[in-house]
Amino acid sequence: MTIDGKITYVSLESGFWGITTPDGKKYVPVNLPDQMKEEGLDVLAKVRPAPDQTGNQMWGDYIRILWIAKDD
Repeated sequence: MTIDGKITYVSLESGFWGITTPDGKKYVPVNLPDQMKEEGLDVLAKVRPAPDQTGNQMWGDYIRILWIAKDD
């Protein structure tokens, strides 16, 4: 699936990076590239669900990024 949203740093637990969409959906990318770890960065990404991932973050759905770019 393709999502557009903003990168956000979530300070729950030990902290992690997430993506929020304009309609309020929240995603936890398991492989967010370091160059995309910028608060408020608009991105467009092709992703797939990562149901095999688990963690303490009860914040959003886990995804694996297949492709990501800054969205101008």
